[in-house]
Formats: sequence, C-alpha cells, structure tokens
Amino acid sequence: MNIFSALSQGKGRLNEENMSAILAYLLNPRESHGLGDTVLKEFLLLLDSTGELGLANEAWDEVDVRLEESYELSNGSVRTIDIRVSLFKKELVSLEDEYVEKYRICIENKINPRAAQDEQFLNEFQGIELDVDSDGTLIVMVFLTPFVNSSKLQAEYNNLDEETLGKHKKAWKYWTRSNEEMDMVTISDMLRNVLRLEHEARINPISEYMRHTLKALIVHIDETINITVKERGRSLAGDVIQTVEGELDGVGFTIKRMSTGSILIIDSDGEEVANTKGMLREIIKDKGLAIELERANGKQKNTRTLGRQVIQMLLKK
Repeated sequence: MNIFSALSQGKGRLNEENMSAILAYLLNPRESHGLGDTVLKEFLLLLDSTGELGLANEAWDEVDVRLEESYELSNGSVRTIDIRVSLFKKELVSLEDEYVEKYRICIENKINPRAAQDEQFLNEFQGIELDVDSDGTLIVMVFLTPFVNSSKLQAEYNNLDEETLGKHKKAWKYWTRSNEEMDMVTISDMLRNVLRLEHEARINPISEYMRHTLKALIVHIDETINITVKERGRSLAGDVIQTVEGELDGVGFTIKRMSTGSILIIDSDGEEVANTKGMLREIIKDKGLAIELERANGKQKNTRTLGRQVIQMLLKK
C-alpha cells in the first residue's frame, strides 16, 4: 500500500499545497523526520549543481524554513510563496554576533500547469525583494514543476527576466524526469540519494517508518507528477482506440476514445479536462457539427455516445 497514492484518490487528491507541505517538512532540519539537515543539503546540491552560488559547500549557522509565506507588493496587493528557506551566517555586527541572512530561497511549486499565471512568479519576486532587509542577501527564486511542455509555465517563468532579477538568481527545477536518459537531477532523484547515503552508511540510520515513507513518496512522485494519459488510472481502463485533435477558441485539444468506451479530452498543456461532456457540447456548437444532444426518446446522450460521435465527425473533416 502507498499512503500517498491512497490519499490522491477522488476529490481528496494530493495537491500543490499538500506537496509543498511535505517538501517543506523534509527540508526543515528541526522537524520530527529524524533526517536532520540531510534533505536540505541534498536540495542545495540540486539547486547549485554547478557550484556557482556556493550554496552546497557552506556550513550554515542557522536555517529557517517557512510554508506559504505572504509578501506585500508596492501596489498593496499580496502574493504568497509556497516555501521559503533562509540560510544564515553568524557575523560580528556593531560589536555583537548576529545571524545575517545570506540566502533567501523561495520555491513556487506548480503541480498543475493549468495553475500557471503570467505575472505570479514575477510578482512574488518583487514582494520578496521589498521584504529583504540586507543588500547582502541573495534571493534565489525556484520554479518547481512537472517536466511537461507547457506554454503557460514557460511564460510565467520567463516573465521574471534577468534585468528584473539583477544580482539575484532563478532556477527551474522538476519533481521528476520523464525518462531515465534525461540529464538532470530532480526532487525524486534527491530523495533517492538520501536513501542511498543511508545504505552506504554515509549518514545516520533512518528509522524504518521514515525509510518506507520516503520510498512511498518517491514512487508517488514518479507515478503521478509527470502524468500521461496512459498512466492516469482514474478512468482509463483499456487502450486508446481513436484519437482526434482540434482547437477550441484558439486552444488545442485531443479527444481520446478508450476500448472501454470512456472518453478523455486532454488540453494543450497535457491536462485532462474535468468537464468532458461540457466541452464536447462546446466543440459541437463551435464546429457546427450535426450531432443531436438528445436521443429520440428525449433523454440526454451520455458522454460516451457524444464523444464517439464527435470523434467520427471530426475525423471526416
């Protein structure tokens, strides 16, 4: 049994907030997981793989991890970053030792590409920059997403440009890779390495409960974050037997009919459309398809019937 997969079923599925909470918990050395700062160190290695930032080679005197921290912009509006990690060094300031914030790492977690907003990542940086007390604090903005081809995600990330960043940095990181050949380190790779370090006796032993929890989390990330139509288990029994592509209001879509008769509509970001029947009706109206919405007896046609007829009509065009 995988508790993460079980909690992901139906309306109670794990969402961005839940996954952010899990990651923040693991990153915080003070939490009850018993891993100390191991996950944090591995995350800093992931973030600073080239060594450019100097994150991974330092011994930090203090760490502060916060979940869902809000920042006010100059216009009075408020943006909330999913996870904030501050790294401090103890320095002599005005003849007294003080903890000085050297890095503020801010993670915007996007499990669902459809949740992307053009200005969100930019606005969050602007609010964080206003909040930072010292010119010596380097802000590192982390965009954490599935590995998918999404124009919405690309636009949100690109809107925070180098000119706006100035001396500060940004990085796009992924929960998991889409195939083993990809040359990158992801969150699931990072967690695997924690288990590997314990196996090789390079860190203190991990409790059996925590070890199994990490394994379950890794499997959950790999099986659900970079989700494909064939992998989606909610209503996808059978094989794809018919496929048709099209556009609605300038946005691409793909309709798939399964051998069981189930109909799936996938948008241009690779996400399953929740209201399948409603979109089929919109397609019929937009394309002027000669398809009746009701049967001869006056009853509404079900999604399977409408989907099959829409696919047939679109394939003829």
